[in-house]
Amino acid sequence: MATSTMTSPQLNASAFASCLSLRGVTHRALPNLPAIRTHYQLSVADGLLLYLALYAGDRRAGLNATQQRAFERWSTPYEPYEAALADHLRRATLSTDDRQITPDTLFGVADSACGHGGDNTTSSLCGAIVAHNVLRALGRSYNYTDSHGVDYLPAWYKADRHLWGQVTARMEQKMISLQVDGGGCGNESNASVLQCWGEWYHVMGVFAFGIHEAALLGRRVGELASWTAAALNAIYVAVLGGHEDPRKARIDRDAAVVAAAFVDDGVLPGFVSKLCATRKGYVNGA
Repeated sequence: MATSTMTSPQLNASAFASCLSLRGVTHRALPNLPAIRTHYQLSVADGLLLYLALYAGDRRAGLNATQQRAFERWSTPYEPYEAALADHLRRATLSTDDRQITPDTLFGVADSACGHGGDNTTSSLCGAIVAHNVLRALGRSYNYTDSHGVDYLPAWYKADRHLWGQVTARMEQKMISLQVDGGGCGNESNASVLQCWGEWYHVMGVFAFGIHEAALLGRRVGELASWTAAALNAIYVAVLGGHEDPRKARIDRDAAVVAAAFVDDGVLPGFVSKLCATRKGYVNGA
C-alpha cells in the first residue's frame, strides 16, 4: 500500500509470528498449506477478501448477494468457535486479573477451539478467522445492522448485549497497543478506543487472508507479503473508494509480513517466549 510508506513499521513481524506460532502454550507444527486448501475448499471466488473489507451491515448495491454468500461462508459456520473465544475473553476481562490481553493467547484459544484441543495443522486459518470475527463483533457491533434493520451480529453476542458491552469496555483497557507510540489500546493510551479495535481486528484479518493466500496460491514466502498487501490495497480502492489512514495501512502491511513469517518460519531460533506476554513480542521498540 503506497500510503504505508509514509509511516515507519509498527509491528515486529518476526517476533509477532513467533508468538502466534507458540499460541500462548507450546510450539506446534507449521500449518499444512495443501491440507488447509483442501480442508476449507478454498477458491479465488470464496469472498474472503470482500468479507474482511466490509462490515456485515454495510451492504452495497450490486454487491449484496456476493456479500451474503461471503458472510455465510466466513461468519455463520464459525460462530460455535467464536463463542468459545468470546467466553474466554469474558472471563479474562471481568475477573480481577490485571494481565494484559496479547495476540498469542487470543489466537491460541481460537486455534484450540477450531482444532478441538488437538495439534491440528489445518486449524490456523479457522483460528485467525475466529479471532478476527470476535474482535470485529465486539469492537464494531454498531456496524452489524443494515439499512433494512437486519442484524448480522452472531448469536453469542445477541444472547446478552449488555454483557458484551461490559466486556468491550474492559478489553479496551487490557488489550496491548499495536502502535509504536503506544496509542490506541491500554490504560496508558490517550488515543481513541475506536482505533484500538481497528488495529487488532485488522491484524487478525490480514493474518487470516495471508494464510488463505499461501494455501490457495502456493505463493513463495518472499512474495506472500507483497501479494497480500497489494490485494488489500486493491480492495480498499475498488470497494471502499480510497486508501486507508497511513498508520493503519502500515499496520496492515506489517501484518502481511507476519502472515508470511508464520507460514514459513514458525518460532525463531532462540526466541524468548516470555516476550509474548508483553508488547515487546509484537511492536517495534516497545
